Amino acid sequence: MKAIKLVPLFLLIFLINSYTCAAQEEEAIEEIDEPTVLIANFKGMDKNTFVFTYTDTDGEESEMIFEKITPEVKKAFNFNDASIIGKKFKITYTTKNVPEKDDEDMLVSMNTIIALEKM
Repeated sequence: MKAIKLVPLFLLIFLINSYTCAAQEEEAIEEIDEPTVLIANFKGMDKNTFVFTYTDTDGEESEMIFEKITPEVKKAFNFNDASIIGKKFKITYTTKNVPEKDDEDMLVSMNTIIALEKM
């Protein structure tokens, strides 16, 4: 008789646990920022990434790495041309949290340039 009374309790605990896991997974996937603008100098390419330097709010020089770039921006600029290294750009980009290749439980930020304007 006691076992029958415990079944609804275990069912309730299972449902609450399932709902919590699903809500956390949705929250992690939907963390997409609105486009952000940054003024930075093109430092060069490192493998398949685009590296820019900028001065942060503390006056320190920092690097920003972009893993992706839209086809329109890629068509407008030749990033293999050494003459654009050190040039200043207005970068509009988005950041998306995606699962890491080696560890699906770990999220990493992926920056994508969606617009680029030479200053």
